[in-house]
Amino acid sequence: MSDNCHRHFLILQSLPRLPQKIDIERISKQLSAAGHEVDIRTVQRDLNKLSETYPIVSDSAKPAGWSWTRDAIMMNLPALDPHAALALQLAHSYLERLLPSTTLDHLEPQFRLAAETLDKHGNGLRKWPDKIRVLPRGPALAAPKVNPEAQSGLYDALLKEKRVRIHYRKSLAEESNEYELNPLGLIVRDRVSYLIATAGDSLDVKQYALHRMEAAEILDTPVICPKGFDIDAFIRQGEMAFATGRNIHLRFALASLAARQLRECPLAPDQTIIEAETEDDYPIIEATVQDSMELRWWLQSFGDEAEILEPSDLREDFRNVANNLASYYADESA
Repeated sequence: MSDNCHRHFLILQSLPRLPQKIDIERISKQLSAAGHEVDIRTVQRDLNKLSETYPIVSDSAKPAGWSWTRDAIMMNLPALDPHAALALQLAHSYLERLLPSTTLDHLEPQFRLAAETLDKHGNGLRKWPDKIRVLPRGPALAAPKVNPEAQSGLYDALLKEKRVRIHYRKSLAEESNEYELNPLGLIVRDRVSYLIATAGDSLDVKQYALHRMEAAEILDTPVICPKGFDIDAFIRQGEMAFATGRNIHLRFALASLAARQLRECPLAPDQTIIEAETEDDYPIIEATVQDSMELRWWLQSFGDEAEILEPSDLREDFRNVANNLASYYADESA
């Protein structure tokens, strides 16, 4: 490969996709680190020439920022092979139920390239995505709208381990407030993305929904990470499940058909099932679990096919729920 061709390849490789951008000075420094000592004017001429062939654009800022267009097909050297294309196609089918629409839009060129690659080969792989489906449990809710500029700034801060200043509107609040956060991780759940972060110098780890962020600005200040922080440990603590912070010995009766699922997918490692003595009785499920709102929502989803036996305070909570439901659906004509 000639020096010019290699330099052009490195320039194209350095460009991010809109809305991110990179200026000519940074490109020149990257070229210098790769062994290409060229001045800024040469880089400018290269970019202008490349823009005649490739979908790259610059903005009107000073200094100007260069980017690939939003819908530019990704460059692949070597070309995307059919098996990698198939993996991308299946990932698309699954991720579209989990990720915000802005993220999917950002990946659309890769997904489109994967589809085009499969169409060019007669090895049967093109039809494989038509034979596989991934279904969510419960109603398929639409993903909330995420500000693409805020998301881009937030992801950049998370990648570079820099603090970020955000304008965040809490649930039900009419106006947003400004926060300076230390981004620690990202969790996607039921098509909603949450930033896991601490605020300012606090070590209290919290979650912030991306769709409630109206703006995000990366700062030069390094992230302050709580000692020993681990995102998996954060999840196990039940922070994403609205946990109460206590473990309970759960004991409940469950209709036989519903109990089949727990025979195949246990609720906890110590789960036991006491089989029903008669056809009119329900099996008894026992397990040590973390008390949380999600646990209660899950138990309530069984309706009258489940009866909470222990602990007593949880049984009392469900008795109150049942009484409320009874009042909602009471026969008004009686």
